[in-house]
Amino acid sequence: PVPNERIGWRLKHLESWRCRTFREFREDCRAAAFGWMGLGLRPGDRIGIFTESRYEFPLSLWSALGAKALPVLAGPSVDITDLARIILETQPSAIVLENAFLLEKLKMAGAPIPPTVILVDALAGGTGPGVLGFLGLEEVGREAASRMPDAFERNLRDAGPDVLFCVCYTLGTTGKPKGVLLAQDGLVSVFEDIVSVFKSHLSDEGESIFSFLPPTHILGLLESLSVFVLGLKQAFTDRSTPIATQLKSLQPTLIFGPTRFFSEIYRKAPTTPVGLFLASHRLRERLGGKLKFALCGEETLPQEASSFFRKAGVPVLDGYGLTECSGPLTLNTHDLFRAGTSGRPLPEVQMRISQEGEVLIRSRKIF
Repeated sequence: PVPNERIGWRLKHLESWRCRTFREFREDCRAAAFGWMGLGLRPGDRIGIFTESRYEFPLSLWSALGAKALPVLAGPSVDITDLARIILETQPSAIVLENAFLLEKLKMAGAPIPPTVILVDALAGGTGPGVLGFLGLEEVGREAASRMPDAFERNLRDAGPDVLFCVCYTLGTTGKPKGVLLAQDGLVSVFEDIVSVFKSHLSDEGESIFSFLPPTHILGLLESLSVFVLGLKQAFTDRSTPIATQLKSLQPTLIFGPTRFFSEIYRKAPTTPVGLFLASHRLRERLGGKLKFALCGEETLPQEASSFFRKAGVPVLDGYGLTECSGPLTLNTHDLFRAGTSGRPLPEVQMRISQEGEVLIRSRKIF
């Protein structure tokens, strides 16, 4: 178990960073869960969570689960017509949005707005009936907390391995975003494999991660969940400051990132052998100075780029997977690494290639 007083999150507030411990997160989450219950949400009701990578994402996710609601996840960067369609398809009883601007865009797109809207950038009150901030949500929950004080803990304990954890909409890179059902057992299986593969490479004191992936990207979702499973300390990107500047300031020891992030770093490196040698030696410093390794999703990093990072002492570990499979199925590791590939199947995954060239998979990770 992660100690209650360990810092789990670092949030940018004005010009400084403030911290939240696991105990404080539990208190925040419990208060928000009672808010959902106080609003009349019943077990199985859906809550749409459409936020960027920020503290309010895990707060929304776990408070929804603590109220026995079903989280529906989609990134706010999804096309507004697709987001309106997702709301129409899933019929949530409440939604969590970044701000009032996004709410107005959804109204203009004809989305059926549910009775309750939580705006992350609001405080207690919003811009109309049924529109609240998280402080307003907590206020609503006080009466519910006094009536059934153990409901939050009981609801989380009751969630068995076959319980549906969330509906995660894909980013729509190959067509319209699709809703994928993710079961708790599939996600547990992913982390059992991750712990098995990486346990010896992770500090008992908790690694530090810097998050800039959308939390509704399957790798971003796993990154958010890894805070609880692995005891990581998560810092969220400040969208007004260049990522390179934030990396130097935050000094993460682990990064979850898309292929394009690492490819762009390699693309800017000198092309001569001497230039590449010097650039590789400066790379770790550019990434904050403490980075141990990175986990990469999307396409496989090209062989020459992968070798460049490994020589710099910052291996980028590629994997292959799908949202429909709860994330990674194969992964390069420190011990079994081949540049330019997606690695080997994770311990629990059985995989073979059919005579027709199809990838056949047997795994708990598949819903």
